[in-house]
Amino acid sequence: FATPAGPTVMGRRILLVEDNVVNQQVTLKMLERLGWEADVAANGERAVESVSARRYELVLMDLQMPVMDGLEATRRIRALPGGGRLRIVAMTANAMEGDRESCLAAGMDDYLAKPVKLGELERVLAPLALERQAQTAAAKNTSSVMSSSISKNECSSVART
Repeated sequence: FATPAGPTVMGRRILLVEDNVVNQQVTLKMLERLGWEADVAANGERAVESVSARRYELVLMDLQMPVMDGLEATRRIRALPGGGRLRIVAMTANAMEGDRESCLAAGMDDYLAKPVKLGELERVLAPLALERQAQTAAAKNTSSVMSSSISKNECSSVART
């Protein structure tokens, strides 16, 4: 199963699917630098199990892995309940013409060529970061509205006594 990389940031996580330990460590450090936490799955089969067991905001999916490759894992994740909404990004050393199209045809949302550069990873994470900021702002507004409602109700009951 997935290996936790540390405490969850605001309850949101990324699943890194990568069989190479060095690539895992490098990508985890980049994610950490960008403020994200990740679980790791070493092959596509483990990725499908992890996505079945836990909610992720994004899956960074290597293509060439033992047991089950990234394209098949993506197809299986897409078939899971809620799997159609999960953002999946290919990470591969295969940067040849047609590879990007194969990834998109399998159901992936984007494509990163290896070695992954920090700026490219940041580009892929940007929509999630914006969504995170919007949800944080909405939560603060909801909390603020609820506190002011409670205060008004408390004031009304005090005024009646």
